[in-house]
Amino acid sequence: MVTLFWRVVVLNAALIAAAAVALAASPATVSSPLLPTEALVLCAGVALIVVADWLLLRRAFVPLEDLKSLMARVDPLKPGERVRAAGGDREFGELARSFNQMMERLETERRDSARRATAVEEGERQRLSRELHDEIAVINAPACAGMLGGFRLLGMRPSVVVADDQRTVVLAERRP
Repeated sequence: MVTLFWRVVVLNAALIAAAAVALAASPATVSSPLLPTEALVLCAGVALIVVADWLLLRRAFVPLEDLKSLMARVDPLKPGERVRAAGGDREFGELARSFNQMMERLETERRDSARRATAVEEGERQRLSRELHDEIAVINAPACAGMLGGFRLLGMRPSVVVADDQRTVVLAERRP
Protein backbone atom coordinates (compact mmCIF):
# COMPACT_ATOMS: atom_id res chain seq x y z
CA MET A 1 0.00 0.00 0.00
CA VAL A 2 1.31 3.43 -0.94
CA THR A 3 1.66 5.96 1.87
CA LEU A 4 -0.01 9.34 1.81
CA PHE A 5 3.33 11.06 1.29
CA TRP A 6 4.04 9.08 -1.87
CA ARG A 7 0.50 9.51 -3.18
CA VAL A 8 0.91 13.29 -2.90
CA VAL A 9 4.35 13.18 -4.58
CA VAL A 10 3.08 11.00 -7.43
CA LEU A 11 -0.04 13.11 -7.88
CA ASN A 12 1.94 16.35 -8.03
CA ALA A 13 4.53 14.81 -10.37
CA ALA A 14 1.75 13.61 -12.67
CA LEU A 15 0.19 17.08 -12.78
CA ILE A 16 3.54 18.74 -13.50
CA ALA A 17 4.30 16.16 -16.22
CA ALA A 18 0.85 16.68 -17.76
CA ALA A 19 1.43 20.43 -17.78
CA ALA A 20 4.86 19.98 -19.40
CA VAL A 21 3.38 17.70 -22.09
CA ALA A 22 0.55 20.15 -22.72
CA LEU A 23 3.03 23.01 -23.02
CA ALA A 24 5.32 21.03 -25.37
CA ALA A 25 2.41 19.91 -27.57
CA SER A 26 0.87 23.34 -27.81
CA PRO A 27 1.90 26.03 -30.24
CA ALA A 28 2.57 28.33 -27.28
CA THR A 29 5.98 29.86 -26.93
CA VAL A 30 7.63 31.92 -24.28
CA SER A 31 9.82 34.73 -25.45
CA SER A 32 12.27 36.96 -23.74
CA PRO A 33 11.15 39.49 -22.67
CA LEU A 34 7.82 37.92 -21.66
CA LEU A 35 4.85 39.27 -23.58
CA PRO A 36 1.63 40.06 -21.67
CA THR A 37 -0.35 37.39 -23.54
CA GLU A 38 2.29 34.80 -22.76
CA ALA A 39 2.22 35.79 -19.08
CA LEU A 40 -1.56 35.43 -19.11
CA VAL A 41 -1.33 31.92 -20.63
CA LEU A 42 1.32 30.87 -18.08
CA CYS A 43 -0.77 32.21 -15.16
CA ALA A 44 -3.85 30.40 -16.48
CA GLY A 45 -1.85 27.16 -16.77
CA VAL A 46 -0.49 27.47 -13.23
CA ALA A 47 -3.99 28.26 -11.90
CA LEU A 48 -5.38 25.21 -13.70
CA ILE A 49 -2.69 22.98 -12.16
CA VAL A 50 -3.32 24.40 -8.68
CA VAL A 51 -7.10 23.84 -8.98
CA ALA A 52 -6.60 20.28 -10.26
CA ASP A 53 -4.14 19.58 -7.42
CA TRP A 54 -6.59 20.98 -4.86
CA LEU A 55 -9.47 18.86 -6.21
CA LEU A 56 -7.42 15.66 -6.21
CA LEU A 57 -5.75 16.17 -2.81
CA ARG A 58 -8.93 17.29 -1.07
CA ARG A 59 -10.40 13.82 -1.54
CA ALA A 60 -7.23 12.18 -0.21
CA PHE A 61 -7.35 14.20 3.00
CA VAL A 62 -11.04 13.68 3.91
CA PRO A 63 -10.19 11.04 6.58
CA LEU A 64 -7.77 13.49 8.23
CA GLU A 65 -10.49 16.13 8.28
CA ASP A 66 -12.85 13.62 9.93
CA LEU A 67 -10.22 12.84 12.57
CA LYS A 68 -9.52 16.54 13.16
CA SER A 69 -13.24 17.22 13.56
CA LEU A 70 -13.63 14.40 16.09
CA MET A 71 -10.58 15.54 18.03
CA ALA A 72 -12.06 19.04 18.26
CA ARG A 73 -15.40 17.83 19.62
CA VAL A 74 -14.28 15.04 21.98
CA ASP A 75 -15.88 15.61 25.37
CA PRO A 76 -14.31 13.73 28.30
CA LEU A 77 -17.68 13.77 30.07
CA LYS A 78 -19.28 11.89 27.14
CA PRO A 79 -17.06 8.86 26.55
CA GLY A 80 -17.38 6.36 23.74
CA GLU A 81 -17.06 8.49 20.62
CA ARG A 82 -14.67 6.98 18.09
CA VAL A 83 -13.40 7.79 14.63
CA ARG A 84 -14.33 5.47 11.76
CA ALA A 85 -11.48 3.85 9.85
CA ALA A 86 -11.18 5.25 6.33
CA GLY A 87 -12.49 2.88 3.68
CA GLY A 88 -9.66 0.65 2.50
CA ASP A 89 -6.83 3.07 3.31
CA ARG A 90 -4.27 1.26 5.47
CA GLU A 91 -2.51 4.41 6.67
CA PHE A 92 -5.68 6.16 7.78
CA GLY A 93 -6.98 2.90 9.24
CA GLU A 94 -3.86 2.66 11.42
CA LEU A 95 -4.23 6.30 12.43
CA ALA A 96 -7.90 5.77 13.33
CA ARG A 97 -7.08 2.63 15.36
CA SER A 98 -4.29 4.45 17.21
CA PHE A 99 -6.57 7.37 18.00
CA ASN A 100 -9.35 5.06 19.17
CA GLN A 101 -6.92 3.11 21.37
CA MET A 102 -5.67 6.37 22.88
CA MET A 103 -9.27 7.43 23.60
CA GLU A 104 -9.93 4.06 25.27
CA ARG A 105 -6.84 4.45 27.47
CA LEU A 106 -7.86 8.00 28.44
CA GLU A 107 -11.42 6.94 29.28
CA THR A 108 -10.16 3.94 31.31
CA GLU A 109 -7.75 6.18 33.23
CA ARG A 110 -10.54 8.68 33.88
CA ARG A 111 -12.82 5.92 35.26
CA ASP A 112 -9.99 4.49 37.38
CA SER A 113 -9.11 7.94 38.71
CA ALA A 114 -12.74 8.56 39.65
CA ARG A 115 -12.85 5.21 41.47
CA ARG A 116 -9.63 5.98 43.33
CA ALA A 117 -10.91 9.43 44.31
CA THR A 118 -14.17 7.90 45.57
CA ALA A 119 -12.22 5.31 47.59
CA VAL A 120 -10.09 8.05 49.15
CA GLU A 121 -13.22 10.06 50.02
CA GLU A 122 -14.86 6.97 51.56
CA GLY A 123 -11.73 6.24 53.59
CA GLU A 124 -11.70 9.82 54.85
CA ARG A 125 -15.40 9.58 55.78
CA GLN A 126 -14.75 6.39 57.73
CA ARG A 127 -11.75 7.94 59.49
CA LEU A 128 -13.80 11.00 60.46
CA SER A 129 -16.62 8.76 61.67
CA ARG A 130 -14.23 6.78 63.92
CA GLU A 131 -12.68 10.00 65.19
CA LEU A 132 -16.10 11.45 65.96
CA HIS A 133 -17.15 8.21 67.69
CA ASP A 134 -13.99 8.24 69.83
CA GLU A 135 -14.57 11.89 70.77
CA ILE A 136 -18.16 11.17 71.79
CA ALA A 137 -16.99 8.21 73.85
CA VAL A 138 -14.48 10.44 75.66
CA ILE A 139 -17.18 13.03 76.31
CA ASN A 140 -19.71 10.43 77.51
CA ALA A 141 -17.31 8.48 79.74
CA PRO A 142 -17.60 10.89 82.71
CA ALA A 143 -21.37 10.95 82.37
CA CYS A 144 -21.45 7.16 82.34
CA ALA A 145 -19.20 7.01 85.42
CA GLY A 146 -21.49 9.51 87.14
CA MET A 147 -24.52 7.37 86.33
CA LEU A 148 -22.82 4.31 87.80
CA GLY A 149 -22.04 6.21 91.02
CA GLY A 150 -25.61 7.50 91.19
CA PHE A 151 -27.05 4.01 90.86
CA ARG A 152 -24.84 2.80 93.72
CA LEU A 153 -26.02 5.64 95.94
CA LEU A 154 -29.57 4.63 95.24
CA GLY A 155 -28.80 1.09 96.32
CA MET A 156 -28.91 -0.30 92.83
CA ARG A 157 -26.40 -2.69 91.36
CA PRO A 158 -25.36 -1.23 87.99
CA SER A 159 -23.84 -3.27 85.19
CA VAL A 160 -22.43 -2.00 81.93
CA VAL A 161 -23.27 -3.86 78.77
CA VAL A 162 -21.58 -2.97 75.49
CA ALA A 163 -24.28 -3.39 72.87
CA ASP A 164 -22.06 -2.68 69.84
CA ASP A 165 -19.18 -0.42 68.83
CA GLN A 166 -21.29 2.69 69.03
CA ARG A 167 -23.58 2.18 72.07
CA THR A 168 -22.97 1.41 75.69
CA VAL A 169 -26.02 0.42 77.71
CA VAL A 170 -26.06 0.86 81.50
CA LEU A 171 -28.47 -1.43 83.28
CA ALA A 172 -29.29 -1.19 86.92
CA GLU A 173 -30.99 -3.71 89.12
CA ARG A 174 -32.29 -3.25 92.61
CA ARG A 175 -30.18 -4.98 95.23
CA PRO A 176 -32.05 -7.64 97.14
